[in-house]
Amino acid sequence: MTSDGNTERGDSTGTKGQVEQVALDRQQAAFARRMAESKATAPHFYLGVEVEMSEALAVRDGADATINDLLLRAAALALAEVPRVNGAYRDGQVEIYSQINLSFAVADDASVVFPTIFEADRKPLGEIAKETKILVGKARDGTITAPEFSGGTFTVSNLGMHGVDRYTPILNPPQAATLGASAVRERSVSQGGEGVEPRPTLPLELACDHRILIGPDAARFLGCLRAHLEDPSSL
Repeated sequence: MTSDGNTERGDSTGTKGQVEQVALDRQQAAFARRMAESKATAPHFYLGVEVEMSEALAVRDGADATINDLLLRAAALALAEVPRVNGAYRDGQVEIYSQINLSFAVADDASVVFPTIFEADRKPLGEIAKETKILVGKARDGTITAPEFSGGTFTVSNLGMHGVDRYTPILNPPQAATLGASAVRERSVSQGGEGVEPRPTLPLELACDHRILIGPDAARFLGCLRAHLEDPSSL
């Protein structure tokens, strides 16, 4: 009995029912370590925007691409415009990379792998779409190789296909930032003094390492990303 008179009960055998203990495989354990390292060592901050997607969805349908492919292509172009986001923090120094290699999250039942599109800023949307499809297949059937999920300089993690309305990602260390995407929804959008109309919008959140990026850096990147998606002729 505690000092306030309440009975204190520990979790003895049986109070939670039958317990199944599941050992992590090597990939799952490595992912767990990386996420713990990220939250323990990187000072996260977050920014978000909502992107009007009418024109981007038309491009997607015409190019046999996915929203994830559009995000990868737009992120690659935005990283070229704001190079500091394409960096990392290592040993007390900031590294800025000349090559834009985009990691993207692929989940199975128990873990996540991050295949990489190398030199994504040099690849048109159609090529990115083909490459992501191949890498997703390899990731899910277990045939992806280590070189295919290494060397990433920025990560896109999209949970929109699961219908979530808001997703805040964790940094993929040691990268400077990770982009999280939610589901496209019809939302009321102001038409510049001509009333309000429902439009498809995409919520995006950027998780940033404050040792590398400050607010204006991240805001400028998100502004470039939104510009490419809302006027996708560049994609």
